[in-house]
Amino acid sequence: MIQQEAEQLCSEIDRISDTVEFDTQKLLNGEFDLKAYTTEETMKVSTYSDKVAKGQYELKNVAITLDADGNVDSFQADFAGKFPADVKVDKIQDNQVYLKAGNGFEMTLDLSRAAAEGKTDLGDVDIDATGIGAMRLQIGSNEGQVLEIQIPSVGIKQMGLENLNLSTKEGAQAAIEKISGAISYVSSVRSQIGAYQNRLESTVNSLDITNENMTSAYSRIMDVDMAEEMTSYTTYQILAQAGTSMLAQANERPSQVLQLLQ
Repeated sequence: MIQQEAEQLCSEIDRISDTVEFDTQKLLNGEFDLKAYTTEETMKVSTYSDKVAKGQYELKNVAITLDADGNVDSFQADFAGKFPADVKVDKIQDNQVYLKAGNGFEMTLDLSRAAAEGKTDLGDVDIDATGIGAMRLQIGSNEGQVLEIQIPSVGIKQMGLENLNLSTKEGAQAAIEKISGAISYVSSVRSQIGAYQNRLESTVNSLDITNENMTSAYSRIMDVDMAEEMTSYTTYQILAQAGTSMLAQANERPSQVLQLLQ
């Protein structure tokens, strides 16, 4: 009975993770935490290590088989991580190898190299991870003033709650440890979302002040009486010219006195 209830709760967690959305955007299924993995190397792919959702995952002992034209024929890799997961080649197309792991993250490797048909190569390469699923929000009027929001998935796989066994004492104890880890994981995600919310609220307040200043300046420009302002401008211009003329005459007086003395 308890086992069935636990399974139903896990199913509900997955349902919430997959269905929660706002404005047609899925929020908790990991779409905002996708990464693209690229490398400048043309071959020799073996080890990958980067933090992806829950735990640390590595690709090791990668073997790539090319045909005579340098196209990828097959791709094999051992996959290891903190949690059990399976990795498989999703598809091979145009020298791009698409890997898909059982725990939800995907990887694409772009490979091309002229080689003899059937050649298999092993080696190492550094792969850069770039966030491609992040939500990019324009938070300023200038280019580059954006806020990237990345929210990891909160499904049972990411929280390590798969295959809970409450039918034995050992399984129940292991389940307690997994649940504790899941609570910590959810708390971390909540803290991350809260930090995003605080940043957005601060940005909104700043934008409100900017908008108020811009509106005030616009109103002052639109409310100007052009005829009155042109009259004032002409008056000031005449006064300035008169002052300049008087100053020039005052500068001539000493020279006139000297001429009389001569």
